[in-house]
Amino acid sequence: MGLFNLAGQCAVVTGSTKGIGRGIAEHMVKAGACVVVSSRIEADALCFAEELNSRYGADQIVAQGVACDIEKEDDLENLITQAIKLFGKIDTLVCNAAIMPLFGSSVDTTKEDFDRIVGCNIYQAFRLSHLVFNDMKKRGNGEHYAQGNNKVRPWGRHPGDGPCLRPTATS
Repeated sequence: MGLFNLAGQCAVVTGSTKGIGRGIAEHMVKAGACVVVSSRIEADALCFAEELNSRYGADQIVAQGVACDIEKEDDLENLITQAIKLFGKIDTLVCNAAIMPLFGSSVDTTKEDFDRIVGCNIYQAFRLSHLVFNDMKKRGNGEHYAQGNNKVRPWGRHPGDGPCLRPTATS
């Protein structure tokens, strides 16, 4: 099965209907994982999930689409709730979604715009890691990958710790 065997594992990948997130989700399904794909646009998430199911699922559901706008707290909570409801657990959380509404010189970026970008892109990874923490801790395993090539061990350096962010290269 190639380099990875993810059979029996379930993953959530944010921002997974285009680009890097789409590739991550598809490769995880190819390696045997069940994946919850998400997008701000529900139709995009449902369409990509159906594509994965028809291509790799045979007679089983291997992907499910859930709408999630990472700027909305209720959407973050719903994404995790739906993933656990659909697949019973989350083994891997990939925080791929991000916003970048501005292009051009940072000199022209207002403090408000910068605060929105940083707040959203960092907060969503922080919040999602907290939402999956209890389930992962209870089962004693799980991985969370955030933008910037960071890995979160849900139990930190010591069992019982909270989420602990550290560079993947030192994992």
